[in-house]
This record gives sequence, structure tokens and C-alpha cells, in this order.
Amino acid sequence: MRSIIVTATASSLLAVSLLAGCGKNDLPGAQGAVCDARTNLQTSFQKMTDDLQAGNLGDAKSSLVAVTTSLATLATAQQGLAQEKKDAIKPKLDAIRTTLVSVGSATSMAEAGAILDTAKTQMTDLVDTVGTSAECK
Repeated sequence: MRSIIVTATASSLLAVSLLAGCGKNDLPGAQGAVCDARTNLQTSFQKMTDDLQAGNLGDAKSSLVAVTTSLATLATAQQGLAQEKKDAIKPKLDAIRTTLVSVGSATSMAEAGAILDTAKTQMTDLVDTVGTSAECK
């Protein structure tokens, strides 16, 4: 009788532990890493925006390096998410990267400002998508 109780208990614990992982395809820590990368991206993007709005094109191009690094960090971090979440984030990452290349090659403040308007819209879309996908707080 005791072996039946032990076997039943062990089986129940095994079933509960297996079911606990069902429906959650994210790797441990992936959501936290993505949310941290998202915050860093927002900060570096805001710095670049502030530099451009202040008329500091040179500083903005330097800040662009930090934005690019933050995007790369986010791209790496999101690889730990479930495939459907990665699929939601990837096109938005690609779009903002393409736009930011244009910021780096801007030759005037007017041109940089127009590109920045597009980048702001894309950044908002990316940040919202990442926040939803990774359940950032």
C-alpha cells in the first residue's frame, strides 16, 4: 500500500512539473533581458533625438552608435523568446535599423529631422510590440 502511495505521489509530481512548462516557450530570463534591452534602447534613442533637436548633428551621429548597439542587444535578447514573439518583433527591428542608417547619412538638419519623424514612429511601434511580447512592466 505504501509503495502505491509513493508511486502515485511521484507520478503526480512528475505530471505537475511537466504541465507547468506547457504554454510557456520562453527561455528562462529571456523576458527580463528583452525588457532591459528595450529600456536601454529607449534611453539611447531619446539621447539621439535630443541631440538632433538641439542641432547637434555630430553628437547625434555619435549617439546613433549607442542606439545601434542597443538594437543589436535587443535583437540578441529577443532570440530567447518564443517563435511567435520573435516573428512579431523582427520586422520592426529591421525597419528601424533601415531608417537609422538614413539618419547616419543625413547631410542636413532638415533631412535628419524628416528621417527622425519616421524613426520616432517606428521606435514607438517597436517599443510597444516588445513590451507586449515580452510582457514588460
